[in-house]
Parts: sequence; C-alpha cells; structure tokens
Amino acid sequence: MIAQIKNPYDFEKVVAHYFEQQGYEVIMPPANTKGYDIELVKSLAFKETAGRSYPRTDFLQLAEYLEEHTAIDELRYQRFEN
Repeated sequence: MIAQIKNPYDFEKVVAHYFEQQGYEVIMPPANTKGYDIELVKSLAFKETAGRSYPRTDFLQLAEYLEEHTAIDELRYQRFEN
C-alpha cells in the first residue's frame, strides 16, 4: 500500500531521500524559494569519504570499459609524443 502524503514538505523529503539513495547530494533551499524545491548534485568522478577523495565505482567502470573497447591508450601516448 502507498501512503498518502498530505503535506507538500513531506513529499519533498520523500523525493530527496529517494535521490540520496541513488547517489545524489540533495540540497534543500530555504523555504519559499521560487523556482525549485530540491537541488540535486551528482559528482561525476570522485566522492569524499572521511576527508579523502576516492574514484566513484561507476567512473572506474567507465574508464575500464573505454580502455577495453576504444583506442584511448593510443590517444594518450600520441599526446605525449607530439
């Protein structure tokens, strides 16, 4: 059964929680901000953990895929040869 949400702010919290679970940073603007209710930010390559920066798993998977299925290594070395 799906619970009914009567307060719009509760709906915003549910949506924010969903996107946090998907890996987004959720920023809630001050009340009555015109134009938007939730700001979502997703880091493309790195995440911060305990003050240190680590590559995200999806970024590492993308890099591995590109290395296996493209000539990206050749391009990297050509750049240094010229």
